[in-house]
Amino acid sequence: MASAVGVGRVRSSATSCLTARRCVIEHSTHPTNLPDRQTKVDWPWHKDYDGRRCAYVELDATGVRQQGEEGGPAEGRMAYVGMVCNPCPEWPWPDEKPLPMQARYLSGLYSLENFGPLLRTPAGHVGMDHADR
Repeated sequence: MASAVGVGRVRSSATSCLTARRCVIEHSTHPTNLPDRQTKVDWPWHKDYDGRRCAYVELDATGVRQQGEEGGPAEGRMAYVGMVCNPCPEWPWPDEKPLPMQARYLSGLYSLENFGPLLRTPAGHVGMDHADR
């Protein structure tokens, strides 16, 4: 369960990001100690069943209804949420220390074509290029 201080920090961060239509938030088990989102770190990528380090990328979209002039109809928009994560494996390798899931998120009203390159920035900040898969 997150503390009230941690939730407030994430809410404040998300609110300020919404004005820029882009938001990158680091999920941490210690929400009062959130690192700067521009800080580069190399996550210890967990290994898969073949012993190769894996980075996970997820993408979801949701429709956002729009309202036209004087309450009339308007075409809706798609909001995308992308995540680069390092989930803790159910059965870690003997040389791996079980850690909580690490994740960075990006969201906004972008086209799908523009979203992928934008997600590369937070992925690069956590060392995704050092994962084997």
